[in-house]
Parts: sequence; C-alpha cells; structure tokens
Amino acid sequence: MINKTTTKISLTGGLLLSSLVAFTQSNTPNIIVILADDLGWSSLSTLMDNKVPDSRSDFHQTPNLERLASQSIRFTNGYAAAAVCAPSWYSIQTGQTPARINMVKVGQPTDHINHENLFPLAKMIKAANPNYATAHFGKWHIGCEPSVLGYDYSDGRTSNKQGGWSKKNTWLEVNTQDDPKLVFSLTDRSISFIEEQKAKNKPFFLQLSHYAVHEKIICTPGSYAKFEALPKGEKHNLSTFAAMLYDLDQSIGKLLAKVEELGLSDNTYIFFLADNGGVPFFPPNSPDKKLKNGMGFNIPLQRGKWDLFEGGIRVPFMVKGPGIKPNSFCDTPVITYDLLPTIADLVKYKEKLPANLDGQSIKPLLEGKINFKSRALYFHRPYSGGAGIFSPHSAIRYGNFKLIKYLDSGQVQLFDLKNDIGEQKDLSKEDPKEAKLLESKLESYLKSVHAITFKEMEKVIKKSGKSDTETDAE
Repeated sequence: MINKTTTKISLTGGLLLSSLVAFTQSNTPNIIVILADDLGWSSLSTLMDNKVPDSRSDFHQTPNLERLASQSIRFTNGYAAAAVCAPSWYSIQTGQTPARINMVKVGQPTDHINHENLFPLAKMIKAANPNYATAHFGKWHIGCEPSVLGYDYSDGRTSNKQGGWSKKNTWLEVNTQDDPKLVFSLTDRSISFIEEQKAKNKPFFLQLSHYAVHEKIICTPGSYAKFEALPKGEKHNLSTFAAMLYDLDQSIGKLLAKVEELGLSDNTYIFFLADNGGVPFFPPNSPDKKLKNGMGFNIPLQRGKWDLFEGGIRVPFMVKGPGIKPNSFCDTPVITYDLLPTIADLVKYKEKLPANLDGQSIKPLLEGKINFKSRALYFHRPYSGGAGIFSPHSAIRYGNFKLIKYLDSGQVQLFDLKNDIGEQKDLSKEDPKEAKLLESKLESYLKSVHAITFKEMEKVIKKSGKSDTETDAE
C-alpha cells in the first residue's frame, strides 16, 4: 500500500511539475536581439517599407533575413539612437537617449557614467525573473565588463578591433576568410548558449551583436566569387560588401534554424535591427561628382553613418514572436531605446520603470494596436566630424516632420518625411511655425537632460587627442 501510495504521489508530483514547467515557459518568453553594425535601411534584399519600392537593395542577397521579415512586423520608421555605434549600444542597454546618458561619440571617455548603478536591460530581465540566463556575444563597445550590466555569459569588453578593424583604408580591397567578422563563431557560441538553456528548461535573453558589416570588409571566398559573377545594381555594386552581408545573413539563418529545430519558435521573440545606418558611399567621404544632395549608398535616404540625416539613423527594425502578425508593416516611429521598456513588458517586469527612461514599450504595436501615443524622438551629435557632415548638429523627429539644427551656426532645416523621405526640400522658410515648434521642443529636451554642448564636447575631444576616425576603433 505504501509503495502504491508513494508511486501515486510521485506520479502526481511529476504531472504537477510538468504542468508548472509548461506554465513557467509560456509565461517567460525567450528574447533574442540580433544587432548588425553599420547596416543601411535599404541594404537588405527585402523591403523595409511596402510603400517604398527602393527600400531594398538591387544587388545584395539576404534570403534568411527575407524569411525573418516575412514572419515579423517591420517598422518602416525604425531608428537607431545615434549615427555611430557606441552611443547606440548604450541606448539599447539603458533605455535612454545618448544625450541623457552623455555618451554621444565613439571614443568619448565614460568615467562619468556609474555603470554599477545603471538600470540596464539584462539586470531588469533578471529582476523580472531570476531564472533567466543572459548572454551577450560579439561587439560590446561599452565602458565596463558585460557582467556589470547583468550578463552571465559574454565575450568580454570587446570593440571594433576584435572584428578586424584596421586604421589602413581597406574599403576597396578584397579580404577573404572562412569566418569573416567572426559571423559563424559568434553564431556557434549563441547556439551553444541556447541549447544549454533549453536542456535546463531555463528562459534566456541573448543579445548577439555582430561586427559585420562594419569596415574592414571581409567575406568568405565563395561568397565573393558568387557576387563577383553577378550583374551589379545601380544603387549597390560592391561585390565584397555584398558578400560580407550575405555571410552575415547565412550565419543568422543558422541561428534561426536552430531556434526552430529546438521547438522554441512559439515562445521566442526575435528582434533584428542595426546600431546605425550604413556608410554613405565607398570609401566614405571620397569625392564623387555623381552624388547629388548627399544621396549615395543608402538611397532613397540621404547621407549615412556619422550624420543625423535619415541615412545615418533610419535602420532595419523587425520583430518576430508570439502574437505578432507575420509579414506586417507599422509606420509608427520606434527607436533603439524602446527595447528596454518593451522587453520589460514581454517578460512581465512588475515594478515601475525608472522615470528617466526615454523609451516606451512598443508591445501594443507588436500586437497590432494603433492607439499609440505620439512622441518626439531626439538625436544629438554635438561635435564636428572628421567623417560625415562637419558641423555639429542635433535633430528631432515629431509626427511626420523632422528638424535638424546646426549647433555652431544656429541654422535649421525642416523636412516632411512622409512626402520627402530623402530630405531634399527644406521647409523651414515655408513653414516657420512648425520649424519653431520643433526647434523649441528640441532645445527644451536637451536642456532638461543637461546634454553636453558642442563647446564642451570640443574640450573633451581636445583632451583625448584623437580624431573621430581614430576613436571609431576603440
């Protein structure tokens, strides 16, 4: 009798445990954030906006990201928080604008940031549920070890150097490797992490931050041969870059296939985005008489990395996951500092989020709801660039309008992005009321967060003794 009772209790306990595990997993989704470096909005082989035929490449091939897009919601107005990498990485981890956290430039000292006291993404997830395992693989570019911000597993305090960056101008050279930009080894480590958590029945958060497609351009020999043999596009025609992007796509495809193979797709959110826009042309800042009004590699957007025109900050931004309508599009502007509050919603973080967050949860948009509160997006580049537009400038996106203010001269430019995605027509003189409204909102915000001024930034740069292009490697 005792043995039977014991057996019965054990079976019941087992059933309860199985039910509990199933319930826990269904209420603790896995989160994967895949971040590409320097990827232009119109660089993939799939549309970023179903109303803009030119929002995809006429040469590049990214079949796995095409498939992911077909399973995702695509944000046609997806933004990076900055036009260069390090400030964007901070914004993702903190949910704050680079202006608020005072991290606006690559190579800027970060001694003023108390990393231990931040409210970062991975720590928030663990606070929501301590069972989460957290990992960051690839480029870090933040002034502390990943463990300080809550990551259990990581590659350490990496930067562009680990991805093959070189001070030598290599934009037009042919460089081939079997594991270019570490795209395949990063994927392998990510897969090992996922398999380990699957075996432990643990939910996980993974940020996979690729070094690709940042310069130096490196690709596999086979991919280079493939694109060298293909007809070139009018917009995109560089075989080496196309091959590097294809290699990145292949590595991402391997990761996505593993998620499906392990049966995790129904309970996993996958974010794909970029840290900033693509370079304006190859090599950057080279004279090219064919370029008009800054249009180049990121057509139909103007300019690219380093500048706050759309080419520098509008990026691919898509999300796949439970309850998200496949192959859908959303025109509401979203930005990288929305990730923290959004993921807080997805992992059911119960506490009130800090008041100093700039992002807001886009979970309602993921669910197809349109009653989303309109807000302004702020961008701040208070330094003269050795690359890109020389003048320091800030920008605001509010509704369909965007204003750029040059901080040295006070000049402003106003664009209607709904009707002028390429920012070709300055409306500041035609619509001075709208220009004044946006300029006032921009100035008020920058003042409220004590944003560093371009005069103060000049002192920081002078003290560091490094140019904009030199600090991009750090």
